[in-house]
Amino acid sequence: MSSTRGLFTELCAEFYRLGWASGTGGGISIREGDRIFVAPSGVQKERLRPQDIFVISMDGTVLEAAEGHRISQCTPLFLEAFRRRGAGAVLHAHSINAVMVTASFTDAFRCTGLEMMKGIQDTSVHDLLEVPIIENTARECDLAESLGKAIEAWPNTQAILVRGHGVYVWGQDWAHAKTQAECYDYLFQAVMKLRELGPQPIVHKWPHTTPPTAEAVSAEMERFGYKVYDLQTVDPWFNRSRHTHDEPEIRGAVEGVFTFHFDSGPVTIEAGDILLNPGAPPHEARNHNGRPFTAYKGSISEVRKVTELGGG
Repeated sequence: MSSTRGLFTELCAEFYRLGWASGTGGGISIREGDRIFVAPSGVQKERLRPQDIFVISMDGTVLEAAEGHRISQCTPLFLEAFRRRGAGAVLHAHSINAVMVTASFTDAFRCTGLEMMKGIQDTSVHDLLEVPIIENTARECDLAESLGKAIEAWPNTQAILVRGHGVYVWGQDWAHAKTQAECYDYLFQAVMKLRELGPQPIVHKWPHTTPPTAEAVSAEMERFGYKVYDLQTVDPWFNRSRHTHDEPEIRGAVEGVFTFHFDSGPVTIEAGDILLNPGAPPHEARNHNGRPFTAYKGSISEVRKVTELGGG
């Protein structure tokens, strides 16, 4: 038990150095069997001592108090992850990267095609990684209900973002939770920096072992938050002149091979591929072979809005 307390203080100091626990914010909890170690509230985490740590039961009863301290306001939220996911550790970070993504996404943070996604449990680089965002409250403990609902509504997530506040991340043990927290924070920062480069098309490869059908491709497209509005087949050697879309759009290839010529370079998709086009990049669309190409179209509003640019 003394080793757990020592580890606890080391981790809190590390999180402070990462910028996750500035100004007494953030926290951590580690479970050993039915006993949970929790940091106190309002304490500088980089100066935490072993005797400053509380021990509680799975129902929240304080088993060992820390003299002169109040238990963390995060405790009810930690317990949600312990009870609903069987977590071995839960981290709460006041990361600036987490705060930034909650200002840029609506219901959930989403990314795909980034190598560090592999550090998240059951996630591959071509999956769609989603982290739900809940709204902040005046008191941290009042977030427990909405966090619990989000955990149930998003069964694949290992984290919950709180708008304008930070992120909760859990894992099988402290090392797993720490690894996932570091990977999430990297992904939050990477996506925000990539956005500074301007909107770029992204291809999401078919993630299933079964061949893509029209119905399956449509369902996969809707996972990205888009509404599918059209299934279109174009002729061999089809050429669409240069244009741009007035809002983010998506393409889901059902059959054939097709190439979109963006200023940044060509992007080719084949059956099962999902192309996310954030809307701004002008492009031409060409079928460079003698076979028809069939794909679904979709957008956020379910309306197709195009500005013709010509030149192709």
